[in-house]
Amino acid sequence: MIWIAPSEKDTDNAALEKRLCDAAEQAVPAPHFAETDFNGGRPQGLLGLIFLRFAEVRFAAQRAKLDKVAASPRRSSRLDEPATSHAKGILLFMNAKTILLTCLTLLVANLPALAQSNSRSPLPTGEGRSREERRGQNSQPQQRFDNAGGPPALQAPNNFNPQPPPQNFNADGPWNRDVIAYRVSAGGSVEKATTFERAGVPTIARLKDGRLIVAHQHFPDNDRENFDKVAVHFSSDDGQTWTAPQVIQVADLPEGMRFPFDPTLVPLPDGRVRLYFTGNLGLTFQRSTPAIHSAISTNGVNYTYEPGVRFNVEGRMIIDCAAVLHQGVFHLFVPDNGVGLSPGQRPGDEPTADRPREGVGYHATSKDGLNFTRVDDVQIEGHRRWLGNAESDGKLITFYGTGEGLSSGANTGGRPRGGLWMATSEDGRSWKLVANPPIGGGDPGAVQTRDGGLLVVITGESRLRATSGSAARSRSADGAGGAGFRSPLMTALDLDGDGELSADEINRATESLKKLDRNKDGQLSRDEWMPAQLQPANRANP
Repeated sequence: MIWIAPSEKDTDNAALEKRLCDAAEQAVPAPHFAETDFNGGRPQGLLGLIFLRFAEVRFAAQRAKLDKVAASPRRSSRLDEPATSHAKGILLFMNAKTILLTCLTLLVANLPALAQSNSRSPLPTGEGRSREERRGQNSQPQQRFDNAGGPPALQAPNNFNPQPPPQNFNADGPWNRDVIAYRVSAGGSVEKATTFERAGVPTIARLKDGRLIVAHQHFPDNDRENFDKVAVHFSSDDGQTWTAPQVIQVADLPEGMRFPFDPTLVPLPDGRVRLYFTGNLGLTFQRSTPAIHSAISTNGVNYTYEPGVRFNVEGRMIIDCAAVLHQGVFHLFVPDNGVGLSPGQRPGDEPTADRPREGVGYHATSKDGLNFTRVDDVQIEGHRRWLGNAESDGKLITFYGTGEGLSSGANTGGRPRGGLWMATSEDGRSWKLVANPPIGGGDPGAVQTRDGGLLVVITGESRLRATSGSAARSRSADGAGGAGFRSPLMTALDLDGDGELSADEINRATESLKKLDRNKDGQLSRDEWMPAQLQPANRANP
């Protein structure tokens, strides 16, 4: 190795150091890294950055001492001799710029390992993640979005995608879920229609030409460039077959904006389709808060960003919108996600006013689909969230939401901690719960089929938990003995479908059991509480 003494001054160092520090601030600690992650995981890139910066400071101090020795007229200069530095206990094998560039290399090289060390994902992209993930783990409410550009430091390039594919696809995460399509007949029977693999946060709509379009978050295991972007599928036969996924392209995104996520599609009368999505001008929720944006397309694949913010609420976490065009008015709905959590904070630790409000959603309306005015919040009773999609038949708006449905979704193989609920409204303000098909999952969307039924798309449970959890759920089915079906008793009592009874569910047991009393006689007969598979044929009720 040839040793080269660093120059006394390097005018590039200051600017480079600032950029590296800004990059480190954006990269770590990000919202999905808690303090304990660094205590236990010891990310080498960050430690290398700290150590090498310390080494540079030590070198500068020793260099100053050597300068005085070199200036002595009684001896020749030893400034450029490596042995001098070794004797002083310092290393002079790199100049300042090399040190900083090495820091950057180490930091970037270790970012995938940092992300993998924590199973939570950087940004909440659809149901199927924990409550902490979807609420962002942001430290404080940030300033309202403006569209002048990204954060003041190192800005991300256009269409930047901050979530790289995991090093281990067997680790749990949104990439280990599928979007499942269910066909519901006019008579109410449910059958699985198709599966969009490694996907989440679906939306479905019927275009003016009659085709169906599905959009979802896309997590391919063999395409790093398109990981965690929005992909679309088309069907010309009412959902019988679908095209391969195509990743959408969005032109004219503001500088620094993350690639769109949490898509919602609204077909327009002129044949175009508008994409409403969650957008963030920073790489993390600590840099800027998310808001609802939009883009327009003539073919459903290539979109152009529409300048401006469609909707946000100062100091609240605005993600996962639903939008619908009904009787000439655009309605936009967003679940109340609270203000987000501080690093290390758990749900319930924050002040009551900062928490999500159960059953409450924000509501805004617009005549042109661009300029929205917030109106009264929408409310629905029970353990339900305004997380899903809306559809209009011209007379009624139907909302397909996440939470406690009037029918449980456990029997169709959906996620045990989710469910589908449905409600209708004439004006988007007052809502009435209606019967829903027994489909489990989260963040659903639906469209009417030509035969009078429904095609429902919904995020399924984790692939990793589906197999291991199915046996446990069967064993917990109140005496079903692992037969593979669920007792009506457990279905009624287990309101969130997780196979366990919480304190709240136990307190509500009496109310829940009354739902099984179909003949309203104040008692539960065998045919009301026993699984149909265990009922003796042609046996009279006791």
